[in-house]
Amino acid sequence: MFTENASRHGSRAAGDNDDGDLLLTLWDRAREEGQLTRLGEDFGPDVRALLAAMGKVGYGNLSGRGKQELHDTAERMAQRLPQLLDTIAKHGESTDVVSSGQGRAVDTRAPAPEPTVGKSD
Repeated sequence: MFTENASRHGSRAAGDNDDGDLLLTLWDRAREEGQLTRLGEDFGPDVRALLAAMGKVGYGNLSGRGKQELHDTAERMAQRLPQLLDTIAKHGESTDVVSSGQGRAVDTRAPAPEPTVGKSD
């Protein structure tokens, strides 16, 4: 029997703050030159708040939303394949977990079993 879950790595904070810093540099310049629109005036504080939130989560780290997305994916698989999962558990059968081994993929599969196929060093 074969089943597969091919998905992305779950919602995460940005990998770094470089883009946010560039936006703020441009925003600061526009503010200094009096070139901000009414909507633009809120943009800088919004970017700063977003950068602070991403820093709190940790750049590149799985967010609470991302954790919930992964949990929901597992729940849907359990609902879709109850007989398969019950049989595996009942007979103590083994499963193969395949992962690219990339950092985000590794973070995403936790607490799933260690991959037995496709593991990279």
